Formats: sequence, C-alpha cells, structure tokens
Amino acid sequence: MWVGISHTGGFDTAAGQTDPGIAPPYLIMLIITFVCWRITHPTAAGNAAADEHPQLWIYAMRLAFGFLWAWDALFKWHPYYLTHLVGYLTASQQGEPAWLATYTQAWIDIITAMNPVFIAVLAALLEAILAWSLITGRFLRVLMPTGFVYSLVIWSTAEGFGGPYSAMGQTGMTGNMLGNAVIYALIFLGLMAAYRWPKPLQARG
Repeated sequence: MWVGISHTGGFDTAAGQTDPGIAPPYLIMLIITFVCWRITHPTAAGNAAADEHPQLWIYAMRLAFGFLWAWDALFKWHPYYLTHLVGYLTASQQGEPAWLATYTQAWIDIITAMNPVFIAVLAALLEAILAWSLITGRFLRVLMPTGFVYSLVIWSTAEGFGGPYSAMGQTGMTGNMLGNAVIYALIFLGLMAAYRWPKPLQARG
C-alpha cells in the first residue's frame, strides 16, 4: 500500500500531502496491538527474557512513531503549508455533508480570526515537540494524551472523520477509508496502555 498507492509518502505539500502516507501508522498500530496482546498473555511467567522482549518492541514502536511525527512536522514546516492552512481546510469541505462542512467552517473562522500562519506554526511546533517526546521518552505522561487529542482534531477537520463524501466514495486519501489521524490517535492509546499496564514500562532513551 505504501509503495504502490502512497508512493512512499511523497513530498508534495502543494497537493495536500502533509503526512508520510497510509501504511506506516497502520504497521506501527498492528505491531503495538500484537505486543500488547503478548504482554497480557505471557508465554513464560517469571521469565525475565520473555518479559523484556515485548518491552523492546514497544520501545522500538515508540521510536518509529516518534520518527513518523518528525516526518509529519517536516511537512508542516514547509512554507506552502504554513501559508495555506485555511486552504487545506477549505478543500476538505468539498463534498462533505452540511453538518460536517459547518463544523469545519467553525474551525476555519476561529483560525482566520487568530491568524492562520500563527496557528500553522503552532501546529508544526507541536508536532515537532511530540516527535521529540516520543523519541527521547520525556514528558510522555503529558504529551501522549496531548497527541491523542491533537490527532482527533486533525481527523475531525482536515480529514473529515475519514468518511467517503464524494460520488465515487473517495476520502481524499487514495486507498484509505478511515483517514490517517485516527490511526495516530489509536497508536497513542496503545502506547499509553503499554506504558501503564500491567505495570509501567521504563521510558528508554
């Protein structure tokens, strides 16, 4: 999917590309789900090596997710994105039902009133901070819930809840029915669960 449909993420901000594509977050979420299952279904109780293996995978997925956010942040710092934030949201309204277009318009009005470039810079800065936190393991208790909420905001606005609103059933992201940001939100939930249950994992790094 990533190579054939998303063309490895591309880097065409002018065409609406502000993330690295479909498959990376799905793959990270799949591995986190499997590892959480392994944590809750240990194969060798009391075996230190067996307990350490899932933790290493969680650590690796946290790093991968951090680099994914760093990639996202790189797109957000592109001058085109910083000066066309409202344009992205306006384009997302095409084909949306009235209730969703009204919801998106409310965000557009707020962003316009507060200065779109300023909000775009804040978004880019937040994504860079999220990437730093995930890679270094610092302030995860605060920034993982922040990332979860931020991902849902993106999903509900720019991605229009990921629904098919065109006559051809397209979502605006070829081959992706749900949208990317909701998977980001689920990854944050998976990591929060892994780091808190059944016992907190040490934030390596």
